Amino acid sequence: MLNTSLQGKENSILDLEDGIQGFEACLVCGIPSWFAGELVMFPVLTAYQVSTGLPLSDSVKQNIAEHLSQLQENFKWYFPDSQRAQTLQWVKFPFQAVPSQALGVSQAE
Repeated sequence: MLNTSLQGKENSILDLEDGIQGFEACLVCGIPSWFAGELVMFPVLTAYQVSTGLPLSDSVKQNIAEHLSQLQENFKWYFPDSQRAQTLQWVKFPFQAVPSQALGVSQAE
């Protein structure tokens, strides 16, 4: 889903950063729920488990948890937190942003 949302002609850098930040937030929220045994993030795995009636072994759970943690680290490396998204909030919400010296935008602008 993230892959297809990052493609296309009608995307701005702000839309792309929102998509990446949203996916990272899902990973951050998903890893603790995975350890709690919730499979909401994995509908195909849930359907498979329900249809077969087989529980996941602890080694499979551990492998998936390690993979999710590694994926989260890779995202941090490929898409480091940047101040660009914060400094360009006035572009997305021009009437809500508060101009400041840090943005380099005066009140008149």
